[in-house]
Amino acid sequence: MSLERTKAVWRKATKKYTAKNKAKMESPDYQTLRRGWEKDYRDRKRTEINAKLGNQCARCGFTNPLALCIDHVNGGGVAERTSMSQKTFLNKVLNDTTGMYQLLCANCNLIKRHERDEFWRKYPCGT
Repeated sequence: MSLERTKAVWRKATKKYTAKNKAKMESPDYQTLRRGWEKDYRDRKRTEINAKLGNQCARCGFTNPLALCIDHVNGGGVAERTSMSQKTFLNKVLNDTTGMYQLLCANCNLIKRHERDEFWRKYPCGT
């Protein structure tokens, strides 16, 4: 089955399911459950990515996962992240074999952005 055919079948099934279960899907309880499922998915993928990329900052060796950021080695992260969903981005990072990504702690990430002049604001902090 071609990719386009697969997408069409998936869209049709999703539309049918949504029409059949509209009341359930709009209920506050379901929305709360869904947010929980999505957070669990993101957390699981993030743990897998951290393990793949070494569980520490590539510059200083900091290991607290709360402060580790996925960094694009050659820049261009904002354009890539905004062009796809969060799930797609996390899967792309997880499946990457080219070495495009690294883990940096928040401090090293900001230092790198400053060194490369990668600030998205016209007037970055401190100027």
